[in-house]
Amino acid sequence: MKDPVDANRAIRNRHLLNLGVGRAGQGRIALVIDGPNLSAAARVLGFEIDYKRLLDEFQSNAILLRAVYFAPVVEDREAAIASALDRLA
Repeated sequence: MKDPVDANRAIRNRHLLNLGVGRAGQGRIALVIDGPNLSAAARVLGFEIDYKRLLDEFQSNAILLRAVYFAPVVEDREAAIASALDRLA
């Protein structure tokens, strides 16, 4: 008969692996990118972003659950102009 302490340890370790903990220190992450701000920062700093490489980098360091890139959707030109004028005011 197996030692109950070892059985409990095995169960705990299995649960930790299911949570993404314990694999060389890797955890689970979600990558959320604010598109306009990241693009503006890259433009000011004078470099281009390779999004595939960025995604690969995050996947190599953790269990990536989801990657999302947020960008505004402008429905018409007048709304964009009004929004720009509101920011200037």
